[in-house]
Amino acid sequence: MTWNEDSGTVSRAFDDWKWNDRENRAFLRLSAQWSDRAYQQTWDEAEQSFAARFDPDRHYGDEHLEIFEGAVDGLWPHSYAWITEASVVKNAVSAFEVYLEKALQEALGKSLTMDGTEHTIKLAAPRKFESPGWRTLVTAHKVLGTDVETDEVSWVRVR
Repeated sequence: MTWNEDSGTVSRAFDDWKWNDRENRAFLRLSAQWSDRAYQQTWDEAEQSFAARFDPDRHYGDEHLEIFEGAVDGLWPHSYAWITEASVVKNAVSAFEVYLEKALQEALGKSLTMDGTEHTIKLAAPRKFESPGWRTLVTAHKVLGTDVETDEVSWVRVR
């Protein structure tokens, strides 16, 4: 079987990863849409609240900033976007690692028969963990001829 994403000839692990990637992208897009609307509404309410009690003898004109900041507990839109994007990157890294593990399991199978004896294949995992660490995934894929530690992947994982 040859890999052909357009015809659907891919692995189950890849299909799972693509689904997760789609969810991540939708989450990022929808979060931006919803937060933009909510922040704009909160900004408008802060301006209206301040305008209703504005006194040129007592106020300097931009007190609505304080009202807005209080309403959002100091979480300004740029910080909200940064936190949202960082969480999506973290989830994407985790999903990629899960994909790499599942792909190895698909490629290797669950057992190997040698000299008539069936042996269970399991990737080495750190003590108290179910899944292998990054170095194990990289090494196992390298044995299969796949470079999963590209410059792009390394850049994202270091961040």
